[in-house]
Amino acid sequence: MTPAHSTRQNVGIVVQDNYPLDRDVRTRKMAKSLTGAGETVSIFARNSLDDPDLGAIRDEHPPRSEDIGYAQVYRFSWLLSTWLFPLVTAKLPVNPFWMLWLAFRFRDADLDAVVACDVRAALPAIAAAKLNGLPVVLDLRENFAELARIKPVESPLDHLALNVPLVSAIERLSVGLADHVWVVTRERKDALVADGFSPSKLSVVSNTPLRSEIEEFADRVDDETTRFDWSAFTLVYVGSINRFRGLDLILEGVAHANRGEGEPVHLAVAGDGPDRERLERLSEELGIEDEVHFVGWIDPEAVPSFLDAGDVGVIPHVVNRYTNQTVPNKLFDYMMAGLPVLTTPADPIACVVRTVGCGRVLPPNADGAATAAVVTEMRDAELRRRWAQNGRDAVEESYSWETDASRFGRRCATDSVLRANETRACSGRRVTDRLRRLSAVDSKALGPSSNPMASQRRMRVVRMQTAWMLAVVGLLVVTESLSLDLFFLFSVVGLLLVTELTTSFSLTPDWRRRLRWVLAAAVVASAYLVANRILAILPGGML
Repeated sequence: MTPAHSTRQNVGIVVQDNYPLDRDVRTRKMAKSLTGAGETVSIFARNSLDDPDLGAIRDEHPPRSEDIGYAQVYRFSWLLSTWLFPLVTAKLPVNPFWMLWLAFRFRDADLDAVVACDVRAALPAIAAAKLNGLPVVLDLRENFAELARIKPVESPLDHLALNVPLVSAIERLSVGLADHVWVVTRERKDALVADGFSPSKLSVVSNTPLRSEIEEFADRVDDETTRFDWSAFTLVYVGSINRFRGLDLILEGVAHANRGEGEPVHLAVAGDGPDRERLERLSEELGIEDEVHFVGWIDPEAVPSFLDAGDVGVIPHVVNRYTNQTVPNKLFDYMMAGLPVLTTPADPIACVVRTVGCGRVLPPNADGAATAAVVTEMRDAELRRRWAQNGRDAVEESYSWETDASRFGRRCATDSVLRANETRACSGRRVTDRLRRLSAVDSKALGPSSNPMASQRRMRVVRMQTAWMLAVVGLLVVTESLSLDLFFLFSVVGLLLVTELTTSFSLTPDWRRRLRWVLAAAVVASAYLVANRILAILPGGML
């Protein structure tokens, strides 16, 4: 693959959710941007009936392959009609079945580059890409370690999925193995640099809208103007509903603001999540249930009219290390809609609001009374008009996906991975030269066991294999499938994967050659176990 911009590139995007998915705005923007730049885009996704985050269940599985206009979607459907399907397609960063499926799909799609969306998709995508000799960009949309720290444990599986040291280790490993990494804020990039990663490996690609979406916004408002109509002064919120979204503060602010005389303040919430019922009860306790409207998830096409019916867009996120390193899509949606923004002082959001002058930032640790005071100030129509114009102008001139992409050249994803591929090739040549120099050292003087580089590599293999086996045990225990033969089979898959990921560019040391015999024996034993399982489930007399 050469870095010539005249060549059309085949780019694969890997997500571990169903796709298309209304809330996955970033993947849609990425795919449409690449397609608009002349690339061919394939999206590799899940194929489940349920979506726990939305509480939705479909009647039937979508097709395994589907053309959605701006991309070709391929859905992981191995063992679709069996009880093993949920296990095989589980949304786990160490799922070996995802890696194997992706490896086959990447080869068939003849890709030039891969973009892995989030940590859950990273390791399978990186392993599959390396098996096919492809460069990988990791789109690190969230700070998953901090998200694991603040999310409540709601199921037995969460004890594993929200284990902070484990999530941190997987995140660091994913960033280290990727050829290039996108983050959504400067603050997130600075944190990764402080953790020891090279600034040249990290690029900021924010959650800004496509220019085409900005241009289409007014037309979509006209199509839905009668659906949402509040005559009173209304705060609006779009997105998931959970504790760290901070909607408690807005409810308390509305309650304080409505204690005096005059027209009451209303709040309209489009979205859903685990905290919705608690917030509905809280609005009743505060006596504002008539002024608070939970409308649930709405069609993306209806979002413009929902925002157009409001007066102020709110982003009341609880301020912590997680929210201080991310920026939500809704910030730019509000600005695009010409809505003034009311936000808590989470660093990236507050920085945009203050720089652009498109709303107000609440004081640190604001309570209901302080929030009500700011809301009362924002009822000034002239101030709102000025803030709204500033926000809309900023989106049209500076805050767009294309503007972010232009920092890397004409084609954001392709330029990133092409540079990453060149860097990896140069790194490979440097490593090869170093190994050749080391191999020239008198091996009798050093001795095979005293080579520190070889010892480090051996210990790296041991650590990675041990981590894999521990993850396998945890997965099998959680799914109540723990057995010696399944543990052995998954461990062999892990050993094959670890061996491939840690293979040297050039030389093969003696311990690697000996490991081949271990791998061969393990594969033979695995084949024997698989054959026994197949024979056990076949009807009698079939053979």
